[in-house]
Amino acid sequence: MLIMEMTRLKICVLMVMFMKFCSAGRFTSELDDNFKLLAMPEDAAGERYSIRLSNKYVNPSKINADGSFNDITYTDNTYKWSKPFITHGDRLTKLIQSYLLPHRGNRFYQNTKTWEWIVKSWEYLAYSAPNNTDWNWWGNQIGVPRSLWAGLFLSRDKINDKLYDDLIQRYWTRRTVWDYERKKDGFMSASNLANRGFLGLFETYFQSEKIFETRRSQVLEYLTQEIVNKTSYQGEGVGADYCIHVHNLHAGFYEGNHTNSHIRLMIYNGGYGAEFLKRFGSIYIALHNSSYAVKEILLSEFINVFLECHQYLVRGRTFEPTSVGRNIDDNQRVTYWASLDSVYKVVRWLLELDYRKEELQNAITRYLNHGPTSASNALIGNRALFASDMMVHHRQSYMASVRMFSARTVRPETWASSRRTENPDGYYTGDGFVTLLQNDHEFGSRYNEIFQYYDWEKIPGATVEYSGQVPREGMERNVGNPNGFPHHISNAVFVGSASDGMYGVSAMVYDRPTVKITMKKSWFFFDDEVVCLGNDIERRETNEVTELPIITTLNQVVQNGDIAYSNSGTSQYVSPSTTTHVPNAKWIHHDNIGYVFPNGAGANIDSHVKKANGKTLKVATMWMEHGVEPYAYIMCPGVTIAQTEERHANPSVAILQQDSNAHIVYQSRLDILSMVLFTAPFSFVHLDTEMSFSFTVDQACILMIRHFQSNNTLSITASVPTHYKSTVQIALAGIHITGLDSSYSPNKTESVVLFYFTDDRMAAGKSQTKNFQIV
Repeated sequence: MLIMEMTRLKICVLMVMFMKFCSAGRFTSELDDNFKLLAMPEDAAGERYSIRLSNKYVNPSKINADGSFNDITYTDNTYKWSKPFITHGDRLTKLIQSYLLPHRGNRFYQNTKTWEWIVKSWEYLAYSAPNNTDWNWWGNQIGVPRSLWAGLFLSRDKINDKLYDDLIQRYWTRRTVWDYERKKDGFMSASNLANRGFLGLFETYFQSEKIFETRRSQVLEYLTQEIVNKTSYQGEGVGADYCIHVHNLHAGFYEGNHTNSHIRLMIYNGGYGAEFLKRFGSIYIALHNSSYAVKEILLSEFINVFLECHQYLVRGRTFEPTSVGRNIDDNQRVTYWASLDSVYKVVRWLLELDYRKEELQNAITRYLNHGPTSASNALIGNRALFASDMMVHHRQSYMASVRMFSARTVRPETWASSRRTENPDGYYTGDGFVTLLQNDHEFGSRYNEIFQYYDWEKIPGATVEYSGQVPREGMERNVGNPNGFPHHISNAVFVGSASDGMYGVSAMVYDRPTVKITMKKSWFFFDDEVVCLGNDIERRETNEVTELPIITTLNQVVQNGDIAYSNSGTSQYVSPSTTTHVPNAKWIHHDNIGYVFPNGAGANIDSHVKKANGKTLKVATMWMEHGVEPYAYIMCPGVTIAQTEERHANPSVAILQQDSNAHIVYQSRLDILSMVLFTAPFSFVHLDTEMSFSFTVDQACILMIRHFQSNNTLSITASVPTHYKSTVQIALAGIHITGLDSSYSPNKTESVVLFYFTDDRMAAGKSQTKNFQIV
């Protein structure tokens, strides 16, 4: 036995020496360790999974002598996204990994019979497997080669050159996996580009140095266009706000009788965006620490994509649900896959760089601990994602966001056709969806997410006519409603946000051509509260007999503890399995969040254990029914019932105006006057105990005026939600300030401040903050 073990050791040493000798003169040998890192499981859990999957599928009852699997019908490809071939490739790759893993009890490790069957399986794919007849290009040019590449790389030194080259020819070259000549289009943009770029590099890995260098240059050229220059095809890829847009509505003919006059962007960071980040990370790892490494400007901008947008869409391991697109109801994307793929896996690679390293490490810490563990690793700030019609807001104890959409963007993707059905009920998920996360469990957990049980007309933050049935209008082209285009768009131009980096305001004029109500909505983000306002609610048609109730949903989350409410002097609790109507509600409290109604509300609370797909989940839903009357509520995270009562009795925020002209909110503790000016010119008198003044603004805009008493300065933040080129003039009476683009008239005792806004796509709608000294 000892002689046999020594012989095996000698053979292994000789194999390693032989492999090193074979690669010594090869131009890509400096990349071998990088590619092997990517080809093997990334951690011990992945190694165990490869072995477990191999044990399940590689046994006499599942495999054929010719190298195929007997439970795969290779010709059955109708609407299956190349599943037969991808399944074969995944199993084969896992088996090859298992062959190389020296785990105790791993029967595949260095097993001669195993390797003989692996070779047969490669030969089957190369010479005997039927052609892949998948109708979808993605399967042939991404799905199948992606399932094969790792196993093929690990097999390179143990199969003959002809077999290897024939596999590359059949599944790469003939399928045009990399297609530089077609130039940039939807097939070569965003996640598709990152996938095809990596697979294209692998295709040339064992070819000539000139071919590989040309391919590398082409891949990095296209990635630079998207990430650095942000000149992607029809907006597909990285946007001006560093968010990732995919499946936009492109300019030009749509379908039926519809033509789309301009690009409408769709933020997709948690779906295709996560894939884009992960696959670009693979390209970076494949080439790093070599003469082929990615240039620093490309890497730094890629990290900015993560830090300036992507990380703001995550708290702990929960992803902001509207930015996962049509994957919102797949029962594992929001709470598991989106953050695993695009936070944990990507950041581990990026930490090898010396660029914004502390912020990246903090992102990993928050992921591993389901949220921040201290102020030092918490994400604290506010971002106006101006190209995506979103605002995201983080504090140590919570995250809040709002998803809107305008004539420049499009609602989250829904597919509802005979071919595929994914997120068919997400019709209202772009209509002011407010996400409020504290403990990383609000949406459930993997395989039991709340969206399996959702009432899709009760979208948190959205105002709808409640009918009990959501319109199902799929956005997949050519197989849905030929007249569906109007269902996906908004006519509203006044939609946007203003942010100074810590606080923010968002506003949306709501005008969807296929929805029967219009209105004005706004959200104000401070340290301890989010103020939500709505008014000018109008029905397109009025008929008292058939009018449906109009509701605004406060939240719809997993129930965690009791639900309390008050409409009198004492608090009461909601009974389980009930729907409770609360007339003249003062506040509702659930899961350490207070929902305060400064003007009272006709509130409703639903507490039920719901069933779906053989599982159950306790769901809490809270909403107001207000008809065409204005509504106002304040979300207060991290409070007790007693503190909620105190917030109602002694609020630190005051709603100073809420009408057709403006929404104005004052936060006294921060001394911030925040406002949405829907019409202009607009004048207002601010009666503050510390500093009173009046002002006039000549353009409709969003403004935040903050007084810093410590150094007697004034900070003004402004944005133009229409994205139009304009100059905003703010005349402040009774106050003398100095600073950039300001002037003072002693005769009028008036200071004038100017803000200049462009309509250039890289900055249109972006906030500007200017600081002034009070004289």
